[in-house]
Order: sequence, then structure tokens, then C-alpha cells
Amino acid sequence: MGNAYATNDAKVISEMLEGETIIINLESGNYYSVNATGSAVWNLVKARAGVDAMVMALMRAHEVEEREATESVRTFLGVLLGDGLIVEIEDAPASVEADETPSVRAAFVAPAVQKYDDMQQMLLADPIHDVDERGWPILKS
Repeated sequence: MGNAYATNDAKVISEMLEGETIIINLESGNYYSVNATGSAVWNLVKARAGVDAMVMALMRAHEVEEREATESVRTFLGVLLGDGLIVEIEDAPASVEADETPSVRAAFVAPAVQKYDDMQQMLLADPIHDVDERGWPILKS
């Protein structure tokens, strides 16, 4: 697995809501819910941070050892990469601004992502050609 990643902006949109990130793969119609720790990593991916910067950010914010943080980040990135949500890039930027180290670090919860496919038909529908006479969001049967 590479050293730096970026969001696959041609196929993916995302939004953070109340500490959770929702990601939609516009090509597959799948959508994803990412926990707070995963949201922090996702934001670092959006900033094109390297894996080392992601690990260090988790270690600054959470009570976690480097090995566990590294394994968690790599596992999380593997899922995102496998589903086409991120792409590998050549180089991480020279530096990524670090958040201030909190005075009390939180307990570590591994970054996690849940995948949902129950809205694929609606997310992939053409709102002009795939709807019935009642209009969006009523799809043709």
C-alpha cells in the first residue's frame, strides 16, 4: 500500500454531519458512513496527507500506540481504496498543518466505514429520463 492518497473527486462526494462523514460513490451508487476517527483520516486524505501524517494525527488526538494506529489507518485506507473512494498519489505534500495536541487525549476507536447499497437505484437514476410522470424522486417501475 502506498504512502499518500487523495479522494477520487471524479467519482466521489462527501459531507460531514455531526462528526460523521457521509461519502457517496457516484459511479456505483453505494454510500458510506464513516465514524469520527475515520472522518479525521478522511479529512487528511482530502488534504493529501501521507500515511505517516495520518498516524501522527491519530496518536496526537487519541491514546493509541503507533503500531495500532498504523494498522488501523492502513486497514481503513484499504477499504476506501478497494471501493474506489480514494486513489493513490505519487507524493504527499511537504507538510500538512497539524491540529493542536489536545490536553487530554481521547480513547482510541479505530477508523471505521459502513457501506450501504440500499439506495443505488435512486442515486444512479437519471432525474429526467428515469422518473415516471409524477416526477422526481418517483422512479419508473
